[in-house]
Amino acid sequence: MKTCIKCGECRGLECFHKDLARSDGLFPYCKLCRKIERKPAHRRPVHEVLSQYKISEGGCWEWAGVLSRDGYGMACYQGKRVRAHRLSLLNHLGVKGSDLLVLHKCDNRRCINPKHLYLGTNAENSKDMVDRGRSSSPYGQLSSNAKITECKAKAILQDARAHKLIAEEFGVAPSTVSAIKTGRRWGHLSI
Repeated sequence: MKTCIKCGECRGLECFHKDLARSDGLFPYCKLCRKIERKPAHRRPVHEVLSQYKISEGGCWEWAGVLSRDGYGMACYQGKRVRAHRLSLLNHLGVKGSDLLVLHKCDNRRCINPKHLYLGTNAENSKDMVDRGRSSSPYGQLSSNAKITECKAKAILQDARAHKLIAEEFGVAPSTVSAIKTGRRWGHLSI
């Protein structure tokens, strides 16, 4: 038998949750008292949640709260963890939710300024990353898989002969010539 410190009732040991951190090995409240409904978490308005920022020289509103492992601001809104820049733009646009990503024009992951943010697809995000030189994977002749130089790839692209003849001249497979001409390989080049 044990007395619950919440309700004062004397109950059998099976009425208490186990808690090995305590000397008697049982939680001080009985199971019934632990089931009492708690008050709902305080729900802060979105403008209050997004007020944790500092304005930088470039006009970015840099998030001053918690950051995720990859450097994006994280906020707690309506009991859920959300990315601060996403919450900022969707609130500014008056949108409840969107399947689209929220992208940065300023390349600052901590920025929550809605003027620096826009909605886009995953493909647009990837293209933007490559265009701004933030891609971690090298392409073209910087790639470890490159068999030819950029000059040779441009020459193949401009050559109007049959793929087999071009391939023999440059020492590559006809499929490589086809991939260059269709833009699947060396697609960043233009004639």
